[in-house]
Amino acid sequence: MTIKKLLLAFLIHMLFVLPLSAQLSLAVSDVSGDKGQIVEVGIAVTGFEEISSMQFSINWDSTVLDFKAIENLTTVLPDFTEKEIGLVETTSGAIRVAWFDNSISGISIPNGTQLFSIKFEIIGGAGTNSAITISDTPIVIEFTNLEGQMIELSEVIGGTITIPDNLTATTFLTALNGMKLYQNEPNPFKAVTKINAILPSVADVQFFITDISGKIVYQNNFISVQGENTIVIERQLLDASGTYYYTVQSEHYQLSKRMILVP
Repeated sequence: MTIKKLLLAFLIHMLFVLPLSAQLSLAVSDVSGDKGQIVEVGIAVTGFEEISSMQFSINWDSTVLDFKAIENLTTVLPDFTEKEIGLVETTSGAIRVAWFDNSISGISIPNGTQLFSIKFEIIGGAGTNSAITISDTPIVIEFTNLEGQMIELSEVIGGTITIPDNLTATTFLTALNGMKLYQNEPNPFKAVTKINAILPSVADVQFFITDISGKIVYQNNFISVQGENTIVIERQLLDASGTYYYTVQSEHYQLSKRMILVP
């Protein structure tokens, strides 16, 4: 009986003294700058423990940011080179990241390791902004361990590039193909707000809303009509009052604007 009690006490002790594994998360830099300025956004990871593969997409507003380069790739992740980062869709605001552990041993790297950084030129005017989001488009988010089990990406922290102005913002943004995204009305709003988007032709459109951390809190894909499209957002679709970013994405272009939900 005494031995059983000692074993139980030992197990309880080990539960408290063994460190808990950090949840898998990504952190993206928040940056502010002026039109024409080159800015750098870092992508860092926490909870990367015994991972055998990873893939995810990075998206931004291509009317606000012009991609320039991938730099500062980490040396602590084996076989992670520029070949693991797909750049063919940067003009439409997207990057693909895909890496596989060739040693088939499961790789762990220190918390807070910066995987790489992205350089952009700010091309948006004063009062605009772009969320740097980790998403499933064009490739899905997927982290796996050595047993092939999926490891959930629990959180994305930060990820906004802002071009400040004196409390005024453009009424609408325009993409090169003629697509326009208007400021939601009313803004700020309490119960319901409307967002108008002009599409030059019928198209498959992705509409999503992210919070300030870059997490998608609402998504609705639809086939647009040519001309004006109205999207109605009700309060219950969002988690809580605060600042959000809404995005309309067609085949080649993505536009984003900020809206505020008040208590």
